[in-house]
Amino acid sequence: MNAGYSNSYDDTVITNNSKEISSRVINETGKKVSNNLKVDYLYPFNKSIKISTGTLFYYQLFNYNSSSITSQNSEILKNYKWHYYADMSIKIKKIDIRLGLKVENYKSVLNNTKLNNFVQILPSFVAFSQLTNKNSLRLSYRKTAYYPSSWQLMPSIIYSDPYNATQGNPALSPTNLDKFIFSHTYRSNSLSLTSSLYYSKLSNMLASVRYVDNQNVSIRKIENIKGKSTIGADFTFNYSYNDIFSIKPSLNLFREWINYYDNNRINYSYKSIINITYNLMEQYTFGIDISLVGKELQVQGFNYTQSTIEDIYIQMLLFKGAGALAVGYINPFFDNKTKSVIEDINFYQEYTEKINSQCFVISFTYSFAKGIELKSMKRIDRQTEKDLK
Repeated sequence: MNAGYSNSYDDTVITNNSKEISSRVINETGKKVSNNLKVDYLYPFNKSIKISTGTLFYYQLFNYNSSSITSQNSEILKNYKWHYYADMSIKIKKIDIRLGLKVENYKSVLNNTKLNNFVQILPSFVAFSQLTNKNSLRLSYRKTAYYPSSWQLMPSIIYSDPYNATQGNPALSPTNLDKFIFSHTYRSNSLSLTSSLYYSKLSNMLASVRYVDNQNVSIRKIENIKGKSTIGADFTFNYSYNDIFSIKPSLNLFREWINYYDNNRINYSYKSIINITYNLMEQYTFGIDISLVGKELQVQGFNYTQSTIEDIYIQMLLFKGAGALAVGYINPFFDNKTKSVIEDINFYQEYTEKINSQCFVISFTYSFAKGIELKSMKRIDRQTEKDLK
């Protein structure tokens, strides 16, 4: 059985600047507190069949404030997420197969008024084969749901001047990602290299779209569009020294394309992450993630994140035996750790976002069958913690 609790705090500042008119500025701030509680349980029927199940509850409180030359707005948004999953693992000769199903329920409440209530059915499949002592193959499919961020649900229209405005969209639907991956892993002592080919399809993609209304006001609004397709190759190298030190660089090269009415656009880009971890006396763990990201395709421009230290995390193991308990802290002394920029190529606009994100994590593991030592703590689910407008 595994149980975990995390509490995170994000302080975000958004600035909307025109590249042509320096006086046209919109400032938005958001303070977000998130709580994440999950429990997992695994039961082995025999050597060939195992069942694992678990649940997660997520609650987020978001306080929003905005100001421009014409108005000021304030909103309070509450997001609730619950999911339940069940996986069955079956071993057939040299092939391990895992079938999974997850049910998710997500709802949002804005100023004590319910905005939405979504229920998602999300299947998954994994087939794994250990060809030799050093080589293995893996084929997988997973359907994932991404929900509108707190920023994207804000309904207020914010005017930077009488002819330019920005607006969220409380009527947004979730985005679904269908992803297929085929990978090969080579392992030799303390080294491993995983090479993967993948295809993914985003449905109901959330995009920032700018249009001109009947009052000749140019409005940037978040909308659901048909989607985006991506095909790429991923390479991950891992070196570990006596469970004390490890370094894990990865490189993702991809081609993506969007079809939006008569706007068909293609982009070639990359994403690289380096993870460095150091374990001290099997009790303390220190780690750092460094990212380098190219431009990602949007309907009317690009989105990119500046090269940055993505996360610094510290973990301490409190005790171990039949069970183990660890506590951790992510980004204890970071300020403005992430800066994201959206370029609007049609309207000469640029939007920047800075995030100060911190998180406290508790991880608990217990084995009903035999003693177990917790040597590593699962990282927080960044899908629900990092919102990009």
